[in-house]
Amino acid sequence: DQYLARYRPDLVLITLGANELGIPDPSARIPTIHRLIARLGGRPCVWIGPPLWKGARPALLETIRTHCAPCVYLDSSALVPDLPRTRDHIHPSMDARKTWAKAVMGWLAAHRAAHGSRPWDMLPGDEASPGR
Repeated sequence: DQYLARYRPDLVLITLGANELGIPDPSARIPTIHRLIARLGGRPCVWIGPPLWKGARPALLETIRTHCAPCVYLDSSALVPDLPRTRDHIHPSMDARKTWAKAVMGWLAAHRAAHGSRPWDMLPGDEASPGR
């Protein structure tokens, strides 16, 4: 809260969820998702889903996608599929991290609402999905 008040960002990017993909009941995180979004005070926001690795369970990310409004959800797995991974087969390699960051920046530029009332208003959900 203090950083939001101090810096008053025009856009908030959230990348959370990867460490909890294995939780048995992803719906248990819905109140937490709503509380986090409420703290943003209506600022434009994008929830960037982490790029999934082989064997990762996507249920939590689907829960986030469904419940993160008014934030727009960015599906990194669709944006940058098959990223090379480190030896743990989970974390993207250093080069893949750069690829992911560049793809996210390009996605943000392409999905910024050209005639929004604020500098970083985003296109609504379906229009902002990768590949659409």
